[in-house]
Amino acid sequence: MRSTLSPRARQAVSAAGVSLGGVGAVAIVALGGWSLVLIAVIWFVAVSYGAVWLARTLGRESGQFDAEQAAQAQQARQEQEHREARSATHPENEKFG
Repeated sequence: MRSTLSPRARQAVSAAGVSLGGVGAVAIVALGGWSLVLIAVIWFVAVSYGAVWLARTLGRESGQFDAEQAAQAQQARQEQEHREARSATHPENEKFG
């Protein structure tokens, strides 16, 4: 599956995940204890799902933008073909210089 995220968005998602993961690791080391390990696991899962959600949201928006561009390009091509067909059947309508 090809990623639809721009390199900048991928970098932002990755940096956010690393930063939040680092905060969780520091909390475990600083405070210790099994309850904090459990909290860190929950934190990691939440951050992971958040990063996936963010990536999908950004990808979806990017995909919508690409679809809009494709639709506009298709419409422009159809209009150009229509103009060319009209000028071929009615040369008196064609403008010169």
